[in-house]
Amino acid sequence: MLSAQIFHFICLVLVSGQSSDPESREPTLKALNFASMLSGKFSNAKQVKAESAFIEEEEPRDSLIFKVTPVEVAALQPTLTFIVNEIVNGNLTRYHLLTIFEDDEGFVNLKHYIIPSNLTASKIQNLRRDDIKQEVGCDAKYTKLTDTTFIGSWPACTQFRVNVKQRYSVTVTCSSFTMTVLPTQNLPESGNEIPYVNYKIETYPLPASVLARAGQFKPSCSN
Repeated sequence: MLSAQIFHFICLVLVSGQSSDPESREPTLKALNFASMLSGKFSNAKQVKAESAFIEEEEPRDSLIFKVTPVEVAALQPTLTFIVNEIVNGNLTRYHLLTIFEDDEGFVNLKHYIIPSNLTASKIQNLRRDDIKQEVGCDAKYTKLTDTTFIGSWPACTQFRVNVKQRYSVTVTCSSFTMTVLPTQNLPESGNEIPYVNYKIETYPLPASVLARAGQFKPSCSN
């Protein structure tokens, strides 16, 4: 026989119409806001150029390009989902799916999923759940400081290697995201005590179907 607490919980879930798994729920305003900030193309070219003017004796900083592209994957609906690509000095070092959602404690969560390489957009959209592999230990949590600033960390998980013991320290804002890679860390990017500053050079809008379900959502970085 069900205890009173379990019965009460089941009733709440049924009444609210929401899944007990936060990732499977409709995106919250906080998750939508974070996703709109992270969605786009980023580059640290400005930083590389600026540093090259006064750091001549050292090796130049790695050149980074990130693309965080919205995609609707049937098997992951209604979760906010993105394809992540990272190119370091012209070489692809990161390619995976990323989901963004808010958990019950108010943190913005990012989950990392491995998918087959070289898929067309339509094939990615029609991936089955069995085609998507979640890497254990590759999740991340972000804290909202203001409407336009989130801080968190990210484990060193890529399609090509998984190192969950080493993590990037990351700050996401409207115009950029910074990531710290210490010289002692064995990561795809070369270590530097000064964080990598990746400026947003292109914004990718969230899918129309997502915005339609979001109602009155307005990104904090719309201006």
